[in-house]
Amino acid sequence: SAQLLCWQCDPCPDPFDNSSSLVSLATCTSSQTICVKNTISTPSSARVAKGCVSSCTPSSPNSFGSGASVACCNTNYCNLSTKKELSLTICILFMPLYWLISYLRQYT
Repeated sequence: SAQLLCWQCDPCPDPFDNSSSLVSLATCTSSQTICVKNTISTPSSARVAKGCVSSCTPSSPNSFGSGASVACCNTNYCNLSTKKELSLTICILFMPLYWLISYLRQYT
């Protein structure tokens, strides 16, 4: 089977920029089947690290006092940036609705 491809950086630029010199594309080894995104948050900053791993336990900031977040995924380049992808998806979903409402307002 083809090997997994993940974004790799430690530390990663924030906001994430895949053209940054800090960021590279990693070809994972056959035992590394998961892309990971680790975020360690303090009140003043957040440090993000990404790469390939062989095992991964997802966690959210409230499970540790330090505010560590671990996101695991298993498709190529999936450890990009979960928040941005989500907001983009929401924008795409709501755009037609917004246009429809604007259109209807003109004619009522």
